[in-house]
Amino acid sequence: MTVTVVAIDRERISKDVYQGLAFPAGNAIPEQFAQLTDPSIDYNKQFAYDPAKAGKMLDEAGFPLKDGKRFSMELTSATNADAFYAEPSAQIIAANWRAIGIDVKLSLLEGQLWTNKVFKERNFDVSMVSL
Repeated sequence: MTVTVVAIDRERISKDVYQGLAFPAGNAIPEQFAQLTDPSIDYNKQFAYDPAKAGKMLDEAGFPLKDGKRFSMELTSATNADAFYAEPSAQIIAANWRAIGIDVKLSLLEGQLWTNKVFKERNFDVSMVSL
């Protein structure tokens, strides 16, 4: 859903989680693969962080604020030992979504539990993992 992407502060994740050593991807294919990347696609423009726009989009989609909330959802993320970024990134995304009225429950799971929940049980609303 485009709304939730527009409501993610990817710059903050880059600065706070990755200590400024990473940058928000501008495309699905890394820029290092120039022959495979479409330069006309720029996620940083297309999905710029804009919570006001996200809130308006949710209003227009029929999810107005009621008592400060729009709806609830679970954000499931894999938290392997080498995935230092998973929990803080999920925390930032949850905070971003809560700011626009989405009641977010975090489900931070070890890799195998995440795999079972997402791929075997298919019991999730939104899932996050880095490949």
